[in-house]
Amino acid sequence: MGRFRINRNNAKEQKQLLQAKLETTLVEDVNLLCKWSGNEKNYVIAELLRYALSQESEFQDYKRSLQQHGSAASLAPAITAEMPKRDSAADRKSQPVTAAR
Repeated sequence: MGRFRINRNNAKEQKQLLQAKLETTLVEDVNLLCKWSGNEKNYVIAELLRYALSQESEFQDYKRSLQQHGSAASLAPAITAEMPKRDSAADRKSQPVTAAR
C-alpha cells in the first residue's frame, strides 16, 4: 500500500455537493486530521477519497473499461439522477406545518 500524503490544493476544479452521514468516530478522526494537517475539511475528505479510490484495483479496472467504451461521460448524470430532489429551505418554509395528532 502506498503512502497517503496531503498537499495544498491549488487546482480550481468545479465542485459538487456530496452529503453523507458518517459515524461519530470517523467524523472526529477527520476533524483531527484537518487540525493536524492545517487543511480544510473539504480538501482532506477529497484527498482521502482520491487515495482510497486509487488503491482499489477492481474499481480502477472498471473505470478504465468504461472509458474505453466511451461510457465515462454518462457517469455524472447517472449519479445525480439517483439522488432524490430535496426541497430547498425556502420551499419548506412556505409550506404549512401540520401537527401530528
